[in-house]
Amino acid sequence: MSREDKAKMQDPAGGPSGRKYKRIIAGIIAAAVVLIASTAGIAVYNMPENRLNRQLETANKLLEDGEYEEAMLAFEEAIAIDPKSEDAVTGLADTYLAYAQSVVNSHDTVDAADLERTIDILEAGYEKTGREELHQKIQETLRQMEIYSPYTLQEMQNVMNQCATYTSGYYYIPDEPLREICRKYAAYLERCRTYFPDENWPPYSYLPDYYYVLGEYELCLEERKWLYEKHGYEHYKSEERQSNSENGYHVYDEYGRIIYSQSRYDEADAAASCVEVKYQYGEDGKLAQMEVYQELNGGGTSNSIREYEYDENGRLCKVIWDDVYTGDNTLDLAHVIIIDTYAYTEDGFTEHSSWVTEYTDGKIEKSEYDLDHFIDETGAFTEGGEPYNVVVYQ
Repeated sequence: MSREDKAKMQDPAGGPSGRKYKRIIAGIIAAAVVLIASTAGIAVYNMPENRLNRQLETANKLLEDGEYEEAMLAFEEAIAIDPKSEDAVTGLADTYLAYAQSVVNSHDTVDAADLERTIDILEAGYEKTGREELHQKIQETLRQMEIYSPYTLQEMQNVMNQCATYTSGYYYIPDEPLREICRKYAAYLERCRTYFPDENWPPYSYLPDYYYVLGEYELCLEERKWLYEKHGYEHYKSEERQSNSENGYHVYDEYGRIIYSQSRYDEADAAASCVEVKYQYGEDGKLAQMEVYQELNGGGTSNSIREYEYDENGRLCKVIWDDVYTGDNTLDLAHVIIIDTYAYTEDGFTEHSSWVTEYTDGKIEKSEYDLDHFIDETGAFTEGGEPYNVVVYQ
């Protein structure tokens, strides 16, 4: 073996193949350095702080451009990166405030629908951020709603008055329109109570009536209990109670419905010296029957049954009065049957009344008449004139 060959064996890099090996090793080292540098750069780029800053920059740009829904999502992503980020939570709250204000600014004239939408947005923001400025803005917007239809105090009072007729036996309006507005008012008042729980605001007392008409009897009882415990209103006790008056007393059940009354009269010209009434209600909550007992001043007594029927829309459609008299009385009455039926029109109804009166001497008198009623601006019905089509025969 020559000296040159021995030298190559001792130093492989000394030949062509050795130089190639060196280049490979150098390439591997260079690639490793680039990989390490790239990995370090990616790690720095994806550090939570840097990701948060980039996300906040995107979110703020969307907010500035008025892209509120996209900005909300962007700020929520920022919060997901760092739930403790004050900038992210503040940005989200500011976005909800700006979005809510944009709804109000979108129309030349603000209405209740705009304010309802505004509160929806503010409540969503408050739920996610808990920021006091959103809470205050909700309170401010709720106050504004009091001056816009249909949320004025007068309108809510009118509807409450209509609710009061629901159990009275004089219920002349369809169920569903009344229930629809009761749902709206109940939701509004519950919202108000969430943000103004300590205020003794009169409309809060309408809630039991609204829920009763809606058939939400448990909620009705809860509201009555709340009004009694919070504000001390005795007549909202969720139990049977008695209320005394100058001439007698009334008994009410836990829903506030009258179930019994007794009255006594000393006046000589009074028709009866004592009147007792028992009330029964149907599954729909409306008055179904009254039993009336009277001690007549001129002598004798009367026992009456009044039965109430309602049409498919929930309106009163028939009342049957069956009055039986015993003993002597100044009117010489023995038996009276009255059947009232109601035919509804767009602006009111016509009441048709048919009477059969039997006297103690056996004489029978029959009569019937029609009477128009009209609805006024508050939703109440008023008589529109004297009875007509009167027929009397024996």
